[in-house]
This record gives sequence, structure tokens and C-alpha cells, in this order.
Amino acid sequence: MSSYSLASIPRVKGDTPTVSSVYQLPNSILFDESTRPSDEVRKDYINRIKNEIERLIAANFIS
Repeated sequence: MSSYSLASIPRVKGDTPTVSSVYQLPNSILFDESTRPSDEVRKDYINRIKNEIERLIAANFIS
């Protein structure tokens, strides 16, 4: 498994202790379980991404 994680994406204002790039955070904060979305939120993200991909595909075939 890759060490890359989407645990902290998408970013929201105020979710980091300092205003800076998320990648400047220490790994202890960046990969902490508290920064991971819940299963429900993760499923919502997946559905929204899937719907957007389907919309883009349909738009390109209809045009």
C-alpha cells in the first residue's frame, strides 16, 4: 500500500493548526485517524466523484 493518503482532502478553512500548505504539517497530524473522513462521508465523496465523471463522459459524447 502506498504511503500517499487522501486522508486530509478536501481541505477546509481552519482544519490545520497554522495557515500553510497541508504538506508542511508533520505526519503525526497529516495521517492521524481524526483527519480521515467517516465511512459515510467517504461514500458520499465516491458517489459525487462518480456522478461527475459520468456527467463529463455524457457531455463529451453528446457534444
